[in-house]
Amino acid sequence: MATTTIAAEPEAAMLSRGPTIRGALRRSGSTVYRWAVDTSSSVTYNTPIGVANEVFLANLSFSQSLHIRGMNAALAMITARPYGMVRDYVFKKLDTHDDSSIIRKAMSNAAASVLFGTPIYAATLFLNGADRKQVICSVAFGILTSPVTSTLSGMYYDKVRRLFGLKPACDIRRGKEKNK
Repeated sequence: MATTTIAAEPEAAMLSRGPTIRGALRRSGSTVYRWAVDTSSSVTYNTPIGVANEVFLANLSFSQSLHIRGMNAALAMITARPYGMVRDYVFKKLDTHDDSSIIRKAMSNAAASVLFGTPIYAATLFLNGADRKQVICSVAFGILTSPVTSTLSGMYYDKVRRLFGLKPACDIRRGKEKNK
């Protein structure tokens, strides 16, 4: 019996040894970890969607779209976590949880997206040379399609959060967070 315990201990010690990047970020503070997860979700989801919207619907040049996507990626470093917090807040206020209907989840995601993201998006379009018509077209399309697009992005954000061990917005309840 003693030899089994001795043999198992070094293996267990080796498994717990050595910090991983994910573990180091978690230990350095959940805020930094959450920021990194929400930022990566935002950039990886919004880049292809934004290019398609800007080039094919708003008739911006590919070059303009690349500039806008670059600026949005940089802005995501600052805004992705606050957006995640706004989304969490909207889900709490609208009492949207994992068991809620798809319509309730869509409206919660759309509310967070339109309230937080639309002004930032309009500003980046203007700053990158889009004219008034292009900005109105892109923003209007974004608002009209937000129940669908923000629901898809919300599902993506939540999947990324789960992948990295964080609670999705629909698991954060009014004043009560489930311990997982």
